[in-house]
This record gives sequence, C-alpha cells and structure tokens, in this order.
Amino acid sequence: MSSVHATAGVFSQQAAEQDPQPCDVEDYPSALARLMTFPAPRYVLFTADRDKETQQPWCPDCARALPGVQRQVAEIGGTLLEVQVGS
Repeated sequence: MSSVHATAGVFSQQAAEQDPQPCDVEDYPSALARLMTFPAPRYVLFTADRDKETQQPWCPDCARALPGVQRQVAEIGGTLLEVQVGS
C-alpha cells in the first residue's frame, strides 16, 4: 500500500490519485457519494480547516489525530473522506 498523504480528502490506494485534497463541508454530499464508490471499509473524518502556512488543521486536536487516523485506515485497506468544517 502506498504511504498516507497528509492532504488526502478521499484516501485509499485507489482514491488518492483522484481526490488529493480534503473537501469542504459544502461539498460533503457529493464527496460522500464518491466515497461510496471506493473500497470498504469507509470512514468520514470531520476536521478543522487547514492553516495556509502549515497545511495542517488549525485545531491542535485535529492536527494530532489526523496522522493516526490516516495510518489506521491505510493499514486496514479502508477509504477515508476528510471533510473540513471551517474555522
């Protein structure tokens, strides 16, 4: 399996090339529909928007949790949809 990308919106080995960025909450319905076309198990993670300088969620809790969630989903071969909910 390829490595986890910190900017994955929909992440799985197959999805990483097609959906490289987190989606905004306004795009959640269409992103969720796309998520359902990728391999199960599927997960949705709601995070704070990304800081423009660091490209990490501005929320410290989100920033700490994101790499672990991405790693766990990758290890089980699942698909993750990352949704940014705002500032």
